[in-house]
Amino acid sequence: MSTPVLRIAALPPDERGEAQVIADALIGLDNFAKNFWAALSLFTYASSEYRKADLLPEDGREWVMSLYFSWLFVAGRDGAMTVFHLVKSIEVIQDRLHCCPTLAAEIDLLALRKVRKTFQRSFKDWEGVRHTVGHSADLKNTAARRAVHSVKTGIPGIIELRDGASLILNGCFVGDEFMSTFEGRQVSYALTAESHRVICKMVDDVYAIFQSVCDD
Repeated sequence: MSTPVLRIAALPPDERGEAQVIADALIGLDNFAKNFWAALSLFTYASSEYRKADLLPEDGREWVMSLYFSWLFVAGRDGAMTVFHLVKSIEVIQDRLHCCPTLAAEIDLLALRKVRKTFQRSFKDWEGVRHTVGHSADLKNTAARRAVHSVKTGIPGIIELRDGASLILNGCFVGDEFMSTFEGRQVSYALTAESHRVICKMVDDVYAIFQSVCDD
């Protein structure tokens, strides 16, 4: 579905500024969906090339593998930030509609709320993962803060902790799941085509809600 273009000029003058904020957020949803696809594409490419690099001659192999390995985490971090911005964009739309009563009267606010809630259930750790990416150094800059954001259970089947050890992660991949630790628990999201499908459906659902107040 194409990005809706709000009929801002038809609104009362005192609502147009906030309506423009809503219009910008609607455009942002489509851009963020494309950003997630870009992150997924980079992850897929880097994963493939990393495996191929293992077959290279030993001279230079480590450098090449290190590069592709780093790209995996560039993709993982960007995907995490993008999911966060998607949720925040919907929140901006909902919040600013309170300042645009003429526009809000034409919008199914309950349907918009349901779309946000459904999306957040699909990415239940959206906020925690973002904070581990955006504040990776801050979350372990003292022993006390490290203790808050670490876990003592390890990662079942992957990392086992013993003798009271703790683990703090600021992003690692287990398959296509990007994982971190935050506030004493493991948080994650899936950098997958299915996640992108969920994002695109959410964007389409939001756009459908606004179709009646937009230009054709």
